[in-house]
Amino acid sequence: MTVEERALTTEEEALLARGDAMLKQMATGACEHAAKRFARGDRGAILEAVFECANAGMLLPRWAGEAFRQAYLETRVGPPLHKSWDDVFGKPHAKGKHLDAEFKASKFKYLVYAAVIEMRNNRLRKTDVFPAVAERFKRFGIGEALCRQYFRRVSKMARLEPARVKAMVEMEVRREFLK
Repeated sequence: MTVEERALTTEEEALLARGDAMLKQMATGACEHAAKRFARGDRGAILEAVFECANAGMLLPRWAGEAFRQAYLETRVGPPLHKSWDDVFGKPHAKGKHLDAEFKASKFKYLVYAAVIEMRNNRLRKTDVFPAVAERFKRFGIGEALCRQYFRRVSKMARLEPARVKAMVEMEVRREFLK
C-alpha cells in the first residue's frame, strides 16, 4: 500500500485541518495587507492577493477581482493601454536585487528567529546566542551577522503583527521538522 492509499488517522486529519485553517488565516491577512498597498497605488498587490487566495483555495476579495479584471481588459482586450504585464503590475524584482539572498532570507529567517528564541529561553546566563545559532546554520551559508539580520527583521515584523509572525514561525518549524 502506498502513502497516498493509506487512510489518514484522526490525528493526521486534525493536523491537516489546522494547517489549512492557518493557511487561510495567513492568506486573509496577506490580502488585507495587499488591499492597503493597492489603495496606496501599488498594483503589484493585485498579484499578491491572487497568489495568496489561489494558494489557500480561497475566493478573491472583491477589490482584487475587480482590479485584476480591469487590468486584464486594459492590457489584453483593448484598446491596449499597456504594452506588457510589467507595465500593469510593476517589475517582479527591483533592479539590482540579489534574488539568491532574498530566497535564502525567506527560507531561513523564521527558523533563525525560532532558534534564537529557543536558545535564549534555555540559557541560564545572559550570553550572546548568535554564535551558537550561526553554528547550527553554517551549512546553509548563514553566519553570525546574517543570523542577527534575520532575527532583527522578524523581531520588527513581530512587533507589528505578532499573530502572523507566530503562525509563520510555527509553520516553518513544523515544515522543517517534517522533512
